[in-house]
Parts: sequence; structure tokens; C-alpha cells
Amino acid sequence: MLLHLLLLLLWCVLGLSLRLVDLASQPPWTDECATLVFSLGNSFRTVPLDRLIGIDTLLHPLQPRPEAGVTDVFEHLMGESTHPPLYFILAHGWMNAWMKLFSPELSSNSTPENGLVSLWAARSLPALLGTASIPAIFGCCYLTTRDRPIAHLAAALAAVSPFAVYLAREARHYTLVLLLIIASFCCLVEAARRIRDGKSFPLWLSLAWIATNTLGIAVHYFFALTLCSELLVLVGFSILRWRSGFPHQPAWKNIGLAVLGTSVGSLVWFPIWQDIRQSNLTGWVYDGSPGIIEPIGRSIAWLSSTLILLPSDTFVLPLAIVVISGLAAIGFLIWFIRQFDRELKIQTREPNTRFAILAFGGIVAASLFLMLGFTYGLGSDLTLAPRFSFIYFPAWIILVATCLGAWLRKGSAPIDLLKQNVPVAIVGLAGILGSLTVISNLGYLQNHRSDLMADLISRTSQAPVLIATTHKHHGDTGRMMGLAWEFHHHPKLAWTQPPQFLLAHKTEDSPDGTPAAISLQQAVAELPR
Repeated sequence: MLLHLLLLLLWCVLGLSLRLVDLASQPPWTDECATLVFSLGNSFRTVPLDRLIGIDTLLHPLQPRPEAGVTDVFEHLMGESTHPPLYFILAHGWMNAWMKLFSPELSSNSTPENGLVSLWAARSLPALLGTASIPAIFGCCYLTTRDRPIAHLAAALAAVSPFAVYLAREARHYTLVLLLIIASFCCLVEAARRIRDGKSFPLWLSLAWIATNTLGIAVHYFFALTLCSELLVLVGFSILRWRSGFPHQPAWKNIGLAVLGTSVGSLVWFPIWQDIRQSNLTGWVYDGSPGIIEPIGRSIAWLSSTLILLPSDTFVLPLAIVVISGLAAIGFLIWFIRQFDRELKIQTREPNTRFAILAFGGIVAASLFLMLGFTYGLGSDLTLAPRFSFIYFPAWIILVATCLGAWLRKGSAPIDLLKQNVPVAIVGLAGILGSLTVISNLGYLQNHRSDLMADLISRTSQAPVLIATTHKHHGDTGRMMGLAWEFHHHPKLAWTQPPQFLLAHKTEDSPDGTPAAISLQQAVAELPR
């Protein structure tokens, strides 16, 4: 037992190191700026529109306010964003505690001028929550397979997964929802096992499942897609038992209670869900046609990037390196698919691993089906962003570990075990290389790189600089904040006259952008030649 605890501790230390190293090296991007502003209890509406503003004015919402409380967090978030409040409230408490411990001058009533929130503090909370998912996945996998070596393999894959490291290094809510998804999966495993064995499902576990699911939706609305996948898996297990000649299924009494309780706990968000489709903040998933092949290709890319991700940033790297990285990744995937297919057939012969494959393979398949259904059926392309893959990520990691766990059993002689561990080492090495790619910001590229843009502006602009953009919602403000953050934190980019910013508001009733163009013309007219 001590050996297993030490080994699990090793995976946690490895995972934490990958999540914390060089954590604040990159400026915050749009969504992170939203996390910072709302978690501080501040509002984007304090940033003036349609007039020239300086760096200090643009970054003012990123200054902590000692008098701001949870009520401010809730009100500004509900009034300006489309996300549920639980993570932002937790982050508010975390950053307040951080400031009291390490920056007491920011938590006092005498906040210094331009004293901005700590980006490292904001990102460290998701990093710690992401590290906590490593033992959580171990526990869920062991609960399902009753096999410690497979559970350790799942924990190791979670520790080095490029996707998991990517989510944990941003000041966002995805690692918290991952923990709740894993907890919900534990309840699902027990429910599916009770259906398979024809036993009743405990009432206390049903209540715990309701609480977990309710909290999950309060962190991210896409948690509901995970719940739909779980329901499809449970129905699948029921059909299998019914076809085996056992129509009586007592487990569904309390499972039905969990479904009903979760539905009731979700109804509070229904009015907000109705408004989300009309929100400018979510319009990007409806832009243009998703095409026929592109969503499937992206889904495969995001799924494979949970295991391997090599440098792909053509803005920084020579094209030859990007091509070589792509070919290497394709070669790895071809090898992995062959191994996965072979070991899958082996593991379906064992009762416990067969059960795990059915449960978590069903979750992955159902989740992908739902995402593609939204994409093709409703025109809401959920494959555009890799981060949405969080809805099935823990299930996929457990499925991979369960299948590849057959390697850990082949042969009893030391030389046989050594040979069979070579493929495990290859998968682990691929994950570490992918994580280093994420840390270097050479993969999972965002839509904009304010660090590169700020450097380009400082190197090429000889005249006083005005940075302007059309403004439809606070996402546009966040983009400008990323640039301003870079100018503020890197004096080497400074010049005699700091850059000015213009957020030219574009109204819904003027799609041609005329008011925004007029604002730009008036702002330029005020500047000296």
C-alpha cells in the first residue's frame, strides 16, 4: 500500500510541476481577462467606449477592490457574461486570500495606483485543481477496474496529458468542472454496476449524485452534455441486461430519483440558457457553416492531442519544423491506434476491464455524438475550441489506460515485463513532449497572441500609437487588455508616448459598422500630427 501511495504521489508531483512551471510567462488572453475581472467583483462597463483611453484606464478593472464581495461577483457576472457563478466565487475567495498573504497592500483600503491582480495567483488555482484530478482519476479508474496498475497508468496519463496541462495553466473554470465530472463518473460506475448485477442503487449515493451534478452545472453549462452521455450509457446497460433475460431492474428506482433531482437542480438555469443563443458572447460558435469534414477532423485532432501535441506555431517556428512535428504526430497515432485496437480485444475478455470499456467507451462515443449533433443539427460548432473536450476527457483517459493496461500483464519474467513497458514509456514520453509544447506556448494556440502583437507594434511603430477595435461585448475589451497588460509589465516595450486605445462600439442595428467608423475618425482627428 505504501508503494502505491508513493507512486501516486510521484504522478501528482510530476503533474503539478508541469502545471506550475513558468505559469505567468504569457499575458492573459480574452477569456482569462473575463475571469480576472469578474472574480475581483469588477465590471467591464467601467471601461469607456468611443473615446481615447490609456493603459491605466483600460487595465483599471484588473485592480483589486477591497470592498468588493461575493454579491459584486454574482451581479456583474450574471449581468455581463454567460457563465454560471460557482468558479468565479471560489476564485474571488482564493485571490482575496492570496492578496492578504502575499500582497497585503492590495487588500487594504490604500490600494496603490496601478496595483494589478496577480496573474500567477489566478492561474495557480486551476493548476492545483488540475493536479487534484490526478488522484481523482486514479480513484475512479480503480473503482471501475479493481486494478491498481491500470489506475496508476490512468493517473500517469492524466499527469502528463497535454490537454490536461493546457486546461490547468489558464485562469478558467475547466479543472474544477473536471473534478466534478470525475465524481459524477464514480456515481455512474456504481449505478451501471448495480444495473448489470440486478441490485438496488443506494439512496445516499443518489443524493450525492444529485449534489455533484447540480454543482457541475453551476460551474459550466456544458456539464449537461456529460449528464446526457451518462444517461445514454445507463440506458445501454439496461438494454443489455434486458436482452439477457432480466427485465426486473431495481436499481432504476433511485437512479430515476437522481435523474429527477438533477433535472430540478438544472431548471434554475433554464431562463439563462434561453438567452445564451442570442448573446454576442456565444455568436462565434454559429459563425459560418461548419462544413462536412472539418468538425470530424477537429474532433479527431482534439482527441489525439490528449496524448500527443508537438509544436505547430507557424508564427514562431520554421515551416519545416512544423511539418516534421506533424508527420511525427501522425506516425505516433498510427502506431497507437494499432496498439489500442489489439489491446482492446484482449481487455474485453476480462469482466472488470470489459465493464470499464463499455462504461467509458460509451461516454466518449455518446459525447462525440452529442457534440457533432449540435454542430451539424443546430449549427452550433462545438468542435471549434479544444477546451470543450473536457466533457469526456476523464472517460477517455480511463478508457485508454484500461485498454493499454494489458501491456502490464503480458509475461511474468522481468525481461518480458521490461519489453511490454516500452510502449507504456512511449505513450508517457509523448505526453511529456506535448506538455512541454503547451508550456512553451507552441500548441493549442489561441486566436490572438498579445505578446507577439505588442512586440511587433513596439518594433515597427515610430509615430505615436493608437490601437483601435470594434466593440460588441467584453471579449473585445479583453483582447485590448491583453495588449495593455503586455505594455504595462514589460518596460522594454515602453516609449516616450505610451499607446492609446479606442473601443469603437458597434451596435446591432448598424451591421455596417458606421458608428464605429465615425468614432475612429473623431478619435484620430483629436491626435496631433
